[in-house]
Amino acid sequence: MQTGTFFSIDEKYGIYATIRDYVLNWTRNPDIGSEFGERTKELRKLPDSELLMILKGMNYDMFLGYDDRVIGHLAFQRHDDGLHVFSVSTANEYRSNPRMVMYLVGCFLEYLKNSNERRFRLSAGNNRSMRTLLRILSRCEDRLGIKVGENYWVEVKA
Repeated sequence: MQTGTFFSIDEKYGIYATIRDYVLNWTRNPDIGSEFGERTKELRKLPDSELLMILKGMNYDMFLGYDDRVIGHLAFQRHDDGLHVFSVSTANEYRSNPRMVMYLVGCFLEYLKNSNERRFRLSAGNNRSMRTLLRILSRCEDRLGIKVGENYWVEVKA
């Protein structure tokens, strides 16, 4: 599995169109009642290229795991205090396998360790699945090289 953030993947890369379609489909079909869905309601009417340009300008991005298709993602928005992760999901065929989510999160942590980002917030506590993921991460802090703090923040050790 390869990984990367959507806005860092070269458009000339062979799977780019598949990844772009995945990101657009996810953006145009957000979870009902989600904050992201509310914030992007009017934007979803825009043409694809405009929509992506505006999302990039709003500091949204998506960490993706992929091979010949997208395996899963962590969607986030960059803020001054760190990344705010608001969606973690895997492709339908992996939904029954929680290990795939943990593998994807592990890849995300490795990505962060090799970047300038050292901190992320895992949702705002409103989502049961994200709270469960945070509890799992807190039990694996030493092994993963992280520290789970208050208010859903996770510090990544270099």
